Amino acid sequence: MVDPDLLAAFAVDGQAPRSAIVLTTQAVYFQCARAIVRADLWNPARHVDPATLPTPGEILADLSAGREGGPAYDRAWPERARKTMW
Repeated sequence: MVDPDLLAAFAVDGQAPRSAIVLTTQAVYFQCARAIVRADLWNPARHVDPATLPTPGEILADLSAGREGGPAYDRAWPERARKTMW
């Protein structure tokens, strides 16, 4: 959707997005509470250290057999995001 008034509601630092997706939810199915508890989601001992995860550039390089991504992608990401995210 490209309604200017709607897009203005999502502006960040004075810059509105180029488009927005409007969804209408008719039903939500929530997982059984026991499954949520059994998953141990709030147990800090089960959390993964973010430093052990691959970077977006590493993932992209792996998926593209090295044609895209890598350290240069990771270094350029903050500026690219700043210019294009909003």
